[in-house]
Amino acid sequence: MHYNWDQHQRLAQTIACTSKGDFGVGLALMGVALLMLSKDLERDLVDQSADRDAIV
Repeated sequence: MHYNWDQHQRLAQTIACTSKGDFGVGLALMGVALLMLSKDLERDLVDQSADRDAIV
C-alpha cells in the first residue's frame, strides 16, 4: 500500500482544510488521493483472492 487507512484519512482531512483560494488544487489532490486509495484497495483484494486460491 502507498498509505495505510489512517494516512488516507489524514490526507483527506488536510486537503479538506484547503483555503478557498486553493480550492481547485485541493480538489485535484483529493482526486489523486482517491485514485491511490482505489489502487491500494484493489491490490489488497487481488492479494487476498490469490491467497485464498493458493490454499484451495
